[in-house]
Amino acid sequence: MNDDIEILLVEDDAAKAERIMATLAAAVEPAAIRFTHAVDYETARDCLKQAHHDVLILDLHIPGAGQMPSPAFAIALLQDLVKGILNAPTHVIGLTQHEESALLHRESFARYLFHLEIFSHNDTGWARRIADKLRYLFDAQRAMSRYALSRSGTDILVVVARGGSEFVPISSRIDWVAEPQDGHVMFPGSRVLHGMVKTPSGEQRSLVFACFEEMGIAAAAVHSSNLLHVFRPKLVAMLGMCCGFRTAGRNANLNDIIVADEVACWDEGKYVEGTEDISRFISRAKTITVREPLAKYLSSFMERRGDALAKKLSKMPENTRLVRLSQLAGYSSPNIELKAGRIVSGLSVVSDREKVRSILERSPSAVALDMETYGVFKAAKSMPLFRPYFVAIKGVADFGFDKVDKRFDPAQKTASVLSYATFWEFMDFLEGETTFWE
Repeated sequence: MNDDIEILLVEDDAAKAERIMATLAAAVEPAAIRFTHAVDYETARDCLKQAHHDVLILDLHIPGAGQMPSPAFAIALLQDLVKGILNAPTHVIGLTQHEESALLHRESFARYLFHLEIFSHNDTGWARRIADKLRYLFDAQRAMSRYALSRSGTDILVVVARGGSEFVPISSRIDWVAEPQDGHVMFPGSRVLHGMVKTPSGEQRSLVFACFEEMGIAAAAVHSSNLLHVFRPKLVAMLGMCCGFRTAGRNANLNDIIVADEVACWDEGKYVEGTEDISRFISRAKTITVREPLAKYLSSFMERRGDALAKKLSKMPENTRLVRLSQLAGYSSPNIELKAGRIVSGLSVVSDREKVRSILERSPSAVALDMETYGVFKAAKSMPLFRPYFVAIKGVADFGFDKVDKRFDPAQKTASVLSYATFWEFMDFLEGETTFWE
């Protein structure tokens, strides 16, 4: 939020303009004023077309069309403002040293509750009164900004990291009420869809679906922070695929669904010297948990609907086609499981069995691995004033093995579709069995 007061001063007398700017700047401290100076009607119109100003300070006698200064040009500028031809400032203050002109045109200002002051070189009472008005406008704008930033602007923000394997398959499953708006002025060139969706229970919610199109914690945190500040969702959900564990007693299967109730960074820590020149890692991972009451609702959702949903997902065509292939390699059972637990995020793609074991030594309670969820949760938790709820639901698409069989690439898209199906079932649960949206 910019704390400067943007003022357009329209004054053709350079010495008088300098006096006005210096006097007001001193009078409103510690608030900061940023002046734009226009010397005639045409320049003022250009300024008001190109940018928004908090306040217009308008001399009654200004030149225009190559003619001598006249009140006609100041009144014409006022009329352009009230007609909506120009970007209207929050307030307009007339300032003139000609008392007879002020008396003649006071009604033109009073009609719109604009202010009109008599300028004097000898008495700075005009400056004190204008400064009082500026301070009030400054405080009002800050209060309005704080109020707006403390409230939700969108119901749901869904984010994914990858385009072809996550954004594309999920976007084809979203049930928009009408054709969504594709793209956003704040994110040129990015994949951003936004519009209204209908939940399974029939409620309509505003939804934004965005793709980072790059992997990693840092990228996820930056993109999430930008999206959160622009859309201010009540709930942000990280969906897509993840790596499950088939080692150290874990038995994840392709397409299992991981519902994260907490997240941490597996390579956040310190390497220190150990024995025989082998460094030792000391984990300093900080855990971010899903905050209440959403955590309670997630737990209740898993308890009440988890088993039935797992059976429903297992019968989806995407899963049954993949199962026939993956069973040949011993990677999957026909039945999907929903598992709640910790997702650990890291900076690197892991395709090494020994590294997986190392990660599990650092975070024994982890049930899945990805590269982005920690960044999304961290951005949401760090939002000023308004802090959205956050959740991550991901489908298992690989196991971090050193040998990757390309035949199982379809598991990535399937995992993303199943993660969205699970999330949408959770949305139905929130609508029908909780007071989350109230």
